Amino acid sequence: MEIRPYRHGDLDAVAALWHASWLSTGVALEKPVSVAELRERFPEEIAKGWTVYVATLDANVIGFISIAGHTLEQLFIAPEYQNRGIGKTLLDFVKAQRPDGFDLITAVESSAPNFYEREGLTRREESHHPDYGHPIVRYEWVPH
Repeated sequence: MEIRPYRHGDLDAVAALWHASWLSTGVALEKPVSVAELRERFPEEIAKGWTVYVATLDANVIGFISIAGHTLEQLFIAPEYQNRGIGKTLLDFVKAQRPDGFDLITAVESSAPNFYEREGLTRREESHHPDYGHPIVRYEWVPH
């Protein structure tokens, strides 16, 4: 597996992966999102400051992360590659990129909270997603 900076040519693969990975969480949204909406949103988020890296295997995009400031905005792995250590590898990459710490928000009803807690992040406040309504929780990673 290789982690490299996002390229514009990755857009279709990243949007499809993001959508499939989100669906795999089983978290219901008040307003479902389509691949086309994610494809449109992605360049807008990059323009607002996201720095994006993709995980590739044999030239196929199998995961991605986006970071803005000290926030891990997104970490998604293609469903067929989940539970193989790729998420940990990407999270460790973020820790190396943000050695002073970072925070993130994730869905409460997914497997992500268990993953982040196992990887040393600290659970903070819970609320509801402002756009989609599902319960969310903020995590923080502070190096020891």
